[in-house]
Amino acid sequence: MEAARRQHLDSPETPSTNARLPVRKHRVLRWAMRALCVVLSVALMMHVTIPGTSLGTRTAFASTHISTKSKDPTAETLASVDAYLQANLSATHVPGASVEIVDANQVLYSTHYGICTGIDQPFILGSLSKSFTAVAIMQLVEAGEVKLDATLGTYLPASTIGDLVTIRQLLNQTSGIGAYENSDDVSITGSPGSFEYSNANYDLLGEVISAVTGESYADYIEQNIFEPLGMSDSYVTYDDAKEGGLILGYSNYFGLSIPTDIGDPLTGSWAKIPSGYLKSSAADMGRYLQMFLSRGTASDGTVVLSHHAQSLLFNETTSIDDGLAYGMGWMIDTTGGELVIEHSGMVENYQSYMQIFPQRGIAIIMLFDTNDSIVGNDLIEELETGVCSLIEGDQADDVDQSAYVVEHAGTDVGYAFCVLAASAPTILMRRWHRRTRHRLASTKRLRRAGVAIPLLILHAVVPTIVMLLPPIVAIPWFVVEGYSPDVGIVIVLCAILLYAGGVAKVALLVRDRKARGIEDVGDASPNREPHHRPSRHRRGPDV
Repeated sequence: MEAARRQHLDSPETPSTNARLPVRKHRVLRWAMRALCVVLSVALMMHVTIPGTSLGTRTAFASTHISTKSKDPTAETLASVDAYLQANLSATHVPGASVEIVDANQVLYSTHYGICTGIDQPFILGSLSKSFTAVAIMQLVEAGEVKLDATLGTYLPASTIGDLVTIRQLLNQTSGIGAYENSDDVSITGSPGSFEYSNANYDLLGEVISAVTGESYADYIEQNIFEPLGMSDSYVTYDDAKEGGLILGYSNYFGLSIPTDIGDPLTGSWAKIPSGYLKSSAADMGRYLQMFLSRGTASDGTVVLSHHAQSLLFNETTSIDDGLAYGMGWMIDTTGGELVIEHSGMVENYQSYMQIFPQRGIAIIMLFDTNDSIVGNDLIEELETGVCSLIEGDQADDVDQSAYVVEHAGTDVGYAFCVLAASAPTILMRRWHRRTRHRLASTKRLRRAGVAIPLLILHAVVPTIVMLLPPIVAIPWFVVEGYSPDVGIVIVLCAILLYAGGVAKVALLVRDRKARGIEDVGDASPNREPHHRPSRHRRGPDV
């Protein structure tokens, strides 16, 4: 029945065919939009019901500590920080967070939120790891085992850029190594002496530490930084951190926070442990920051880093912008009028932020277990800015409570329309087939080209350009996959739909060509008896 109905509709003798096409097209699009609404509704319900996702009710803050002995910031300021976090952290939709503020001698404020079980639960630090690598290098400089102006090749003779960059340039991010280079196959793509942030700089420094000391990077960091500072909830390797209670990290897919288990980066990765994958808790990071507030000394009096070496970390800088410079594993910021020493961190499913206020003698660490490139990261940055504004005695702007839902809903609709647009040529393929099959049967090349060229552009050129979009805008695919996975999914899906639509159309055209060939062969068959048309005039009788 269905085959007969389709044959009837496709028949050129059917007078209503042309009238039915717009109706059928609109019906297809209408049903597609209804399906889209259902999908978005299901996604919204998932937001509400899945624990730890975007719209769900979150666990309240637990065991908040506020010092009553602090003079700067005052207890009132710390209370305002606590109130600000209580009111605004939920707007970021992070599953878990941990915050601590310290001075040189005590913890002034600490709290943890959501699925975070305590101030001592470790997170992956991201680029905060660079400061640890810088401290380790400066320890070796003090010991006379490393020279800042020696070339990389002095310590890594096999390096292909060993004679081109110095240890100081690696620390200051002025080596000329490109932003997306990896330390296993590195090259100079920029201008040495000019600032260009690259994880490879610090991964190479990690290799220098191992080469000079004869021990692994992990062993050196644990024995010379973690242990002297009493950082018992800090780890180098992922497996050790998991055993130590590492909080689960989340990546964002279409507005949903999905738990992801990334492990330590592999050989050939864009960032490795020395540049981005150390693990620590807010409590341990508080001890680490107290070392800097105490001129390199641990709480028990152990000198971890000399005051001179610490000064080099902060004062040997390269300019980035007005009021902003890069030291050695630290950003030096004077844009607000007050000196702030800081660094942020981000990996696939964690974020972090630390600040030292030298004039106030305090420091802050904030850890989060999520990464959301669409809107969540911006909201976390707003939260961090608000907390720091309160510490500096300024007013803090509240985080937009509706931005997360609005931005993700709008983005998801955009994603859906991209997929629908990529699906449209396939959905409307029968109409395309009716309009083009007679052109291809034509003996005129121009008419056939009018079908082939648009087909080639839409189903070969366009999806190829879609797949090349990240490299075109100078973002490697591995960054898209790790930091914006939903964007990558949509790009790949759209390209596949367009390629598949092209394959289906070509299959139809091949079938038509074969069918025409069979008809032509039948018409020219020599076994076919000639058909004699009867004469109009009957011959008369012979006379």
